[in-house]
Amino acid sequence: MVGLMATTSGSKVSSLISSVIFAADNPSKLEFLRQLKEELSQVEDTVFLSELLPSLLKLFSDRFSPVRKCAIEIVGEIGLKHLEFFPEIVPALLIVVDDDTPAVARQAITSGTDIFCCSLEKIAIQGLQRNELNDSLESAWTWMQKFKEKICSIAFQANGMPGTDGRRLLALKFVAALILIYTPDPNGSTEPPSNLAVDGKEEGFSISWLRRGHPVLKVGDLSVEASQNLGLLLDQLRLPIVKSLSTSMVVVLINCLSAIAIKRPSFYGRILPVLMGLDPSNYVVKVLHVYGVQHA
Repeated sequence: MVGLMATTSGSKVSSLISSVIFAADNPSKLEFLRQLKEELSQVEDTVFLSELLPSLLKLFSDRFSPVRKCAIEIVGEIGLKHLEFFPEIVPALLIVVDDDTPAVARQAITSGTDIFCCSLEKIAIQGLQRNELNDSLESAWTWMQKFKEKICSIAFQANGMPGTDGRRLLALKFVAALILIYTPDPNGSTEPPSNLAVDGKEEGFSISWLRRGHPVLKVGDLSVEASQNLGLLLDQLRLPIVKSLSTSMVVVLINCLSAIAIKRPSFYGRILPVLMGLDPSNYVVKVLHVYGVQHA
């Protein structure tokens, strides 16, 4: 019965892909994509997905931007479950991160961020279970490093082009997430559970689980990188850089830094002086300054 259901679902997915490709108009194409997304949530066959993936990736260059955005979202969800597809998925994401349509570029960053955090956890846990990673995870991590470098370059670009604020806001949030995932949670367990999840997903994961060693991830190196990225975030709120930032950028930076100070108290002493030093004559900064200090 299970095999029959899988076959039926696969046939429907194949039919929907054909409908997307040959749709007569963009609204129809988008509706077929939405149906496809729902059907794909039930498909686990990696061989079938590998045959389907090229057709989905081609949609990243579709002329209709909502189709591109939806295709990125679908591919991102596939990537969360199947890290072996990273060599195909991540290069495509790196291209659409620079898409001319802001909503499409933002979706690429959002999907890539989710995949990055998921892959880090899976790689960390597999390294705890054995002395070496399988080839697909090693390849996945190599590609995620390239994604990380791209997003960090967007976050700390000197002068953004008009209309790129949305991309940069998400890139800054990615850096903040990176700092948190690369550093130990003081309220979390310092030891992994005795029975780690086979699928690489573990509730309450903390990087401190790796302190006794890991074949790829070095806790000391990750900590140094987190500290350096925190310094770059703080620099954004210092003169002269802060004067060139939009209001939304300042808001996101204050919120991100306040969250880091709360969740990682060891950084409190570096963050608070910068928040306290913001120009109080700016109304937005004044309001957020109070918020940030209270929550930090």
